[in-house]
Amino acid sequence: NGYGSDAYRAILRYAFYELNLERVKAHIKSFNEASVHFHNMLGFYHQATLPYWYKEGSAYYHDYIYVLERGDFEQMMKNQEA
Repeated sequence: NGYGSDAYRAILRYAFYELNLERVKAHIKSFNEASVHFHNMLGFYHQATLPYWYKEGSAYYHDYIYVLERGDFEQMMKNQEA
């Protein structure tokens, strides 16, 4: 675990415990495999794909929607404390 994942977990704690959100959603461009891996590592799951959502140059890319729900986050935090 690095600084990025620690910082993201702090943001997630704020989102769930201070803002009282039930879920956090991330939009990831399909070519960004590092971001997909990072969100999976943090407990997010793939909820949907929006096909051909982004255009960069002459290429189109899908938009992956990843979600983390409060209960999953709480369970993950408990597992890390153990």
